[in-house]
Amino acid sequence: MSVLKTVLAFLAVALSPSVFGQGYVPASNGTAITFSIKNFGINVEGAMNEIAGQITFDPTNLTKSMFDVTLQTSSLNTGIDLRDSHLKKEEYFDVENYPSIRFISSTIVKLSDSGYRVTGLLKIKETEKEVIFPFTVQKSTKNDDTVIVFSGSFAINRRDFGVGGRSFSMADEVQIDLKVNTMPSGS
Repeated sequence: MSVLKTVLAFLAVALSPSVFGQGYVPASNGTAITFSIKNFGINVEGAMNEIAGQITFDPTNLTKSMFDVTLQTSSLNTGIDLRDSHLKKEEYFDVENYPSIRFISSTIVKLSDSGYRVTGLLKIKETEKEVIFPFTVQKSTKNDDTVIVFSGSFAINRRDFGVGGRSFSMADEVQIDLKVNTMPSGS
């Protein structure tokens, strides 16, 4: 009987939602931070692949949950080297003076079983603006580690952040799509 109790106690702990409450770090494998913008009426897509930060997520205590994530602007990649070099210059991302983009959450609220909404500050170059967007959370196990995948999307006005000026050919709105795979801190 004591073996059964031990197994049941282990399962109760292993399957409890508290596994969410620990710290996580973005994993480069499977993570995709992509953007798209219309240029001459054609969607131009790109990504920033170098991500770091700390994520704490507990669906049973969202007041203790938070995102503090940084993207390295030097990792910008649209698939065309000449365009990438142009976007890294002072007029756009000014990679030399602003090596990162940062998002820090302020509140997270539950919308559904796996759906949430986050509010936080997005800092690009010298500008910080509040952004609010929905995201989903999926939990799985990989090699005995809990993997949490956060997915969401939102749009920003690039000019609000000083990324490029007025343009007849390039839209102001940029669509950003996030899929962030995370692993427990210290893994």
